[in-house]
Amino acid sequence: MDPAAINELLYASSDDESFIEYDDSSDEYFPGDTEEREVSDDSNCSSDSEDYNISDDWETNRNEEPQFIPFTGNPGLLSHVLDDEPYSLTPKSNLSTWYNTDVVELKKFLGLTIVMGYLKFPTLRTYWSQNEIDNHPIFGKTMSRHRYETILRCLCFYQPNLVDHSDRLHKISNVTNHIINNIRTKYYPNENLSLDESMLLWRGRLSFRQYIPSKAHKYGIKFYELCTKDGFILDILIYKGKGTVEDSRGVTFGIVAKLMEPYLGKGHTVYMDNFYNSVPLAQFLFENQTKVVGTLRKNRKDNPKDTLNAKLGKGEVAHVQKGNIHVIKYNDKRDVCMISTKQKMDFVEFTDRFGRKKMKPNIIVDYNNNMSGIDRADQMISYYPTPRKCLRWYIKVFFHLMDMCLWNGNLLYNKHVKNMAHLEFRKCVASCLIGISYNQRVVHNKPSQKTHNLMKVNIRKRCRVCHQNKLRKNTAFVCDTCKDDKGNTIGLCPDPCFKIYHL
Repeated sequence: MDPAAINELLYASSDDESFIEYDDSSDEYFPGDTEEREVSDDSNCSSDSEDYNISDDWETNRNEEPQFIPFTGNPGLLSHVLDDEPYSLTPKSNLSTWYNTDVVELKKFLGLTIVMGYLKFPTLRTYWSQNEIDNHPIFGKTMSRHRYETILRCLCFYQPNLVDHSDRLHKISNVTNHIINNIRTKYYPNENLSLDESMLLWRGRLSFRQYIPSKAHKYGIKFYELCTKDGFILDILIYKGKGTVEDSRGVTFGIVAKLMEPYLGKGHTVYMDNFYNSVPLAQFLFENQTKVVGTLRKNRKDNPKDTLNAKLGKGEVAHVQKGNIHVIKYNDKRDVCMISTKQKMDFVEFTDRFGRKKMKPNIIVDYNNNMSGIDRADQMISYYPTPRKCLRWYIKVFFHLMDMCLWNGNLLYNKHVKNMAHLEFRKCVASCLIGISYNQRVVHNKPSQKTHNLMKVNIRKRCRVCHQNKLRKNTAFVCDTCKDDKGNTIGLCPDPCFKIYHL
């Protein structure tokens, strides 16, 4: 539309003399009247510029300091941040009904926590659900949900006024020290030991959280562990960043020296991967009557460069010796560098997983047979883990340490008493802590007037009672009277399965 037509329409629709003109050059609207417009009485503005000493003239050649205005405010807190009155809990808070606990109640708390490790429910409150699908009566009979949550919330393993807060592990160090001292006084291992790191999943904010892509849990808290061949955990060292170990010879050197300190001078053999091994470390351990077998990185200090950089064909090996230290490089599918102070270089025959017999250096075969202790422990702990999602890292570490103790206890029980599956062992420990009886074997009530006697047979049969308790055991004895649905005799161990079956 033409600008003149727009102005004409605006002027015709206006009741007073003021109207808006359209400026084609600037493409903006501006007041058409040139008279000064009045300001309403309720406005805070004023048209009198003399009251503020404001001049309408801007001077480009003037550059002076503005008038100084001193700061007269009073910065800082105006009052106490915290009131003098004590903190009051809401009536519905769990802590409002808190009362002191005792050893018996704490054992029940730990027993229920162990049960939660193999009885998986999506939430904590589901364990106390009264729904027919989710109902598990042991939880409600042992402890109320509110009480369990209150104890879990108040778990603390240190006294704030008596610990060194500069130590990043001060919240859990009392527990770890107690466990390590208890292990050292209760069990001494065999000759072969393995040393490696393990990861506990933790994705929360933590100054010493680690990221290791090769681990199953890439983010978490790193544990340096010393284990036996079968997975018994002898010692642990939690990584806490700078200051984990202070050793002028290097971090990995200090870690190995600290974990192996109680076992030096006893003739042990420690198996380690290339993260720890070096020629100076192997020499130090051998001087302390401790042998080393493990992989070796090419770029370590004092390595035999010519041997480790040699180009080898498939099946070839390069070997060099310095004193009691043997270093080899072997090519199978790829190059592997090894170091050993236990045996000399030789080839031995071994059978692979496909049943094929091959020749391989004895150092590599020995390493593969004895380095699986940490992996074995991690595997068994991962089946029924106790830790749950938690905002406090030391609570999760505590439950992880409890899983380690349960696995250690299961190994000792299997060695010195009898074999028991890890799940059954956890159930027995949980029942003892809760205060209820747990019968591993199934009791069969077979009312009968017939006499039952043991009869020895030529072909061994599987024991019926052991089989029902998930134990694979064959026996040469059967009951001369009892038969199954197909008419076959029933195999039974003389003691105690024969008595249990006929109760």
